[in-house]
Amino acid sequence: MAIFKRMVLLLSAVAFLASALPVLAQAADVEIKVYDPRAERWRPASHTLQARLSTLDGKKIAVINNTKPGADYISPYVQKIIKEKFPKAEIKEFVISYNAYPAKAEDLKAVATWADGVIGLLGD
Repeated sequence: MAIFKRMVLLLSAVAFLASALPVLAQAADVEIKVYDPRAERWRPASHTLQARLSTLDGKKIAVINNTKPGADYISPYVQKIIKEKFPKAEIKEFVISYNAYPAKAEDLKAVATWADGVIGLLGD
């Protein structure tokens, strides 16, 4: 709820400034620069994404639990649904804390080495 209130306050401030800027610019005879807040790609991607798997049957599927409360709750259900729909799939849960640096990098390398596909449970 606090984030919603902050967003409303921010949007109100932006609306106020947007309506006041033309008047201020005329009164002071100044130039106003507006910057685009979106990030620019500063280097090419280091690698491309793998193609989507055509099926999960017979594949090794990693389910990553990021240790947030919702991930623990939904993980068994996700694994159950995968097993029901793709009985030949091998599923392994990897519990990798969202704030476990620098060990997280090694854990993710282990996932990439083992798995054919990954399902990330964000738990937020």
